[in-house]
Amino acid sequence: MEFLSGRRPDDLEFLDSNNIDRDEVSAALAHIFNEMIFGDNAPLHCDPHGGNIAIRKNTNRRGQNFDIILYDHGLYRDIPRDLRRNYAKLWLAVIEADEAHMREYSRKVAGITDEQFPLFASAITGRDYTKLTKKNIATTRTAAEKESMSGALGEGMLQQLVELLGQVPRIILLILKTNDLSE
Repeated sequence: MEFLSGRRPDDLEFLDSNNIDRDEVSAALAHIFNEMIFGDNAPLHCDPHGGNIAIRKNTNRRGQNFDIILYDHGLYRDIPRDLRRNYAKLWLAVIEADEAHMREYSRKVAGITDEQFPLFASAITGRDYTKLTKKNIATTRTAAEKESMSGALGEGMLQQLVELLGQVPRIILLILKTNDLSE
């Protein structure tokens, strides 16, 4: 294995000075991590923070003028095919605001009970549970929704969330962490 140098993906000055399109970098990163989570060809890199990802200029490539480099290969996990599929179906249900299927696939992938579901759904989406069931997932969060979510965390929800996540299978926690960090 060789070391390849590059700059952090949040080094906007580097990206701009090298005419590297931020949206293309974002799309490429999303593609890489979505392939790891949902595809069959790569294990999941479970620590994708800015210090473990680098961008370097590459004028020899057709299309994109950059390469993406992943560092710190100490934490990879294989995701079983059934889990990948059920996790994908969970997100499709979220997008479609299909509460019955959200509940079903939350149970299948993470062992979430009906009682735990509203908290789990809010935790994985960062949205108020009531918004998820009304086809509002793609809308921008309002100041009121952000305030409501922050207030709920201060009112004991954080402890409930910690307890809930303590019951979720480790592989799901790693997938959620990767999903969250790669956004």
